[in-house]
Amino acid sequence: MKRPRVWIDLSDISTWKGHYTGIQRVVVSLSGQFAASEEDVRFFVYNQRRNEFLRTQLSTITRPETDDMPAPDRASSLGVRLKALMRWTYAHTPTRIQRVVPPERRRQIRAAGGKMISSLRANGRSTSLPTDGPAQFERGDIVLVLGAAWERPGLLPSLAKLRQDHGIKLHCLIYDLIPVIQPQFFGPGLPERYTKFMFELAANSDGIMAISQSTSRDFGTFCTSVGIIAPPVSVIRLGDNPELQPVKSVPVVGIESESYILAVGSFEARKNYALLYSVWKQAALNGQILPRLVIVGSKGWAAGDTLAAMQLDPDVAEAITVLGGISRARLTWLYQNAMFTIYPSTYEGWGLPIAESLAYGKPCLASNTSSMPEVGGDLVDYFNPLDPQGCLLAIKAYLEPGALAAHHERIQSEFKTTSWAATLQQVQRNLAGEE
Repeated sequence: MKRPRVWIDLSDISTWKGHYTGIQRVVVSLSGQFAASEEDVRFFVYNQRRNEFLRTQLSTITRPETDDMPAPDRASSLGVRLKALMRWTYAHTPTRIQRVVPPERRRQIRAAGGKMISSLRANGRSTSLPTDGPAQFERGDIVLVLGAAWERPGLLPSLAKLRQDHGIKLHCLIYDLIPVIQPQFFGPGLPERYTKFMFELAANSDGIMAISQSTSRDFGTFCTSVGIIAPPVSVIRLGDNPELQPVKSVPVVGIESESYILAVGSFEARKNYALLYSVWKQAALNGQILPRLVIVGSKGWAAGDTLAAMQLDPDVAEAITVLGGISRARLTWLYQNAMFTIYPSTYEGWGLPIAESLAYGKPCLASNTSSMPEVGGDLVDYFNPLDPQGCLLAIKAYLEPGALAAHHERIQSEFKTTSWAATLQQVQRNLAGEE
């Protein structure tokens, strides 16, 4: 029996600048696998301002990464600057005035600010992208949304209308529900906007794919809490090596091989680099010398204080190096030449750097919360992300003579990598109703 045509939304990467990170890496990797398969697959982008779907080509949207590409500059975006202005304005409002604003009114103000930022982002995106005219969806076609659709508020309602009026099947990949579960780590308006998005997604999807059992459980809990019967949910495992083509490693100037501990992930509050600052600070005060900590990640939300402390504190400034978004070639070198990696995040939907570390044969220390134990199983050692002393003890255990060699040998013999071709097969089985 012939499989239905699959349409994949590329809106998420159509305006992305610099190296692909996080969700964008997943979109590019899975879309590339679909394009190379025998599936009847087509690609589209959503124009928020005109509320229209435009057919495009994957080769038009994606581009090979080079070492001189700019890093994704979240901090300079209009939306982030507006958020910073909103925070400043609130912080400088006298307390006596803040107190007279009812909590419900504060939530409404935050939500309105979030909508304004989303609208400005959407209207500011380029509409000159080469396209092949309107996307012609037909009854029975499958529309697959892999990216951050909550950044385009009109996308899901428009797809829901297509589903109702023209009989398309809507399938979505969800990464996490962290803005709903831990709203304190996100800017004004996003938790409310994300909650609304999840409600719409649950009400209008024919199928959901979650990237972990943890996310699947969180989604089920959310649906129960809002009184919606959850659509069918399956769990897929992401590939461990996101690039479409193998890359040769390129050394990072100033970093010596086998002399550092590597942490990978956007530099934002939720990633919990404040814990690592506390660990390295405490070690310095105790007269203990830890290897250099190298952090790789573009600057994100609420990272300024921790970053400033790392750079200005004389006890740790020489022991911690923070790199922005770098090429896959340089990141590959950093993985290959690290002593081991560490991932202190407070909460995750998956934890791709853990899987990547193991794929490179490198031992990893990670937080013991949410999805992270799913990624590495008993090949990874875990710590409480709220316990600096426990984290320090875990690091010191890895630095004991022979410890890393034993971990490395076990990873080499027991860890099984997941290719993106294997992830594609999981998605295909899900779309065919086989999982």
